[in-house]
Amino acid sequence: MLNAFPNIEELIFIRHGETDWNVQKRFQGQTDIPINAKGESQALRNGEALAHYFQSEMIDRWQFLCSPLSRTKQTMEIIKGQFSQPINIEYDETLKELHFGYLQGRTLKELEKEEPETLAKREADKWNFLSEGGESYAQVSLRIEKWMQQQSGKLVIISHGGIGRIVRGLLYDLPEKTRPMLTPHQDKIMVYAADKRIFWL
Repeated sequence: MLNAFPNIEELIFIRHGETDWNVQKRFQGQTDIPINAKGESQALRNGEALAHYFQSEMIDRWQFLCSPLSRTKQTMEIIKGQFSQPINIEYDETLKELHFGYLQGRTLKELEKEEPETLAKREADKWNFLSEGGESYAQVSLRIEKWMQQQSGKLVIISHGGIGRIVRGLLYDLPEKTRPMLTPHQDKIMVYAADKRIFWL
């Protein structure tokens, strides 16, 4: 799958900083929740790491693509502040987090208590699980794969945990049902380098 996106020279993926809903293990999805103080620190750390990585790079050769939700926009603004040169940011609806439908706003503990059968169904097959009014990983993966096939050049993507799992799964060509179990780091940056290596900053 590393050769499935031949026009992408390099890809850097950054997840937004922590939110209070992340801490509470609350289904966030496309609910517009801001980052918290720790999330700001994580974004600052990632901005500093990215600026250091780009020391010998021409920033204008890179496209900065960001989800339009507030937690990613806040993260991007903090990262942007670590650069002396101007950065143009494009906000793309495709990069929004998976929509969890009626589960958005509820915690895992609430679901375990109130709808254990729903939680069991989700745990049995997270890839294809679909809540009422929401999206499955399988559905969102199709739109992300199509979107990645349309991209070219050097990309910095600021998005969400679910999208990060999907992007990593596509790049590594992992079995689909294992992709939702990937750890979505908020304090590390994933780099898909020009030589097709994947490493972390």
